[in-house]
Amino acid sequence: MGAIIHPVHSTMHKKLVIEGGENRMKKKGMALGALLMAVAITGYSVSGTYAKYISSVDLTDEARVAKWGFNVTDENGDPISDNKVNLFASSYYNNGNKYVQSLNCDVDGNNCDKVVAPGTHGTYTFKLAGEMETRYNLSFEIDSANDFVVYYKAKTTGAKVGDQFDKRTKAEIIAELSLASTATDKEISDAAKTAGYSEYRPLRYSITYTRGNDTTDLSAALKNLTADKLAAALNKYNADHAATGFAPGVMNQQYAITWEWATENKIDGDDAKFSLVDELDTFAGQNLSKESDKVEFGIKVTATQIASDFSEAN
Repeated sequence: MGAIIHPVHSTMHKKLVIEGGENRMKKKGMALGALLMAVAITGYSVSGTYAKYISSVDLTDEARVAKWGFNVTDENGDPISDNKVNLFASSYYNNGNKYVQSLNCDVDGNNCDKVVAPGTHGTYTFKLAGEMETRYNLSFEIDSANDFVVYYKAKTTGAKVGDQFDKRTKAEIIAELSLASTATDKEISDAAKTAGYSEYRPLRYSITYTRGNDTTDLSAALKNLTADKLAAALNKYNADHAATGFAPGVMNQQYAITWEWATENKIDGDDAKFSLVDELDTFAGQNLSKESDKVEFGIKVTATQIASDFSEAN
């Protein structure tokens, strides 16, 4: 028996078939769109991440503090402690014979006072060494000086050989001229000069230096001077050399301070026999040997970096 086709059923079947085909087409379209969008996004991502040039370099440097190796030693290379130098002595010899000897010693005969006298002299040598990695200058100044002085003026009456002057110690001048006990050396000198006194300072100082194998005067102006004049000359020397100084490098400088009490310290009006200065030397020996009249000499050496804006660098 043959099959009977019902139109309604057949129509519905066709309808279902047609509707199912449209659904698959829509799904295929959506998948294709998603794929195109993914390709586009991927292409943009690749372009944004890799499509450019990039170069880089690391720049670094390092430095340390420049050395400031300012060292002071004695002539044997031993470190110098403040105020522990041997410029003066307690005894002096000539050809093996003792000519001057301090008698103020401890119970064992040691640690005697240091003394000076006509005809004596001495030298103290010190070295500046070390590595200096900046340009620097050196300045020298007298930072302590109790130089003994005899104030004198010609007698108006009663003068005789060996007693030509009215002579005063510093303490006597201060009392005579009613000066303050705190008066400076310059104030005392100025007042004494106004009162008609001259000054006799028997000790003469010089400063010489050695740089490498060259030994010369530090300056011609720093030779055979009394302590007060040496101080003034050093101030000028420092001012003249402040700007130039020494280039960075290893310090190799040796300095010597020399003093002398010459037996022929001629003063104005003295004769060939130096009788006038002998009178003043004798007065010093008789009146200036007390502890309060002790001679003191100190020199301060300062190294200072020469500052600059350092606009150039190599």
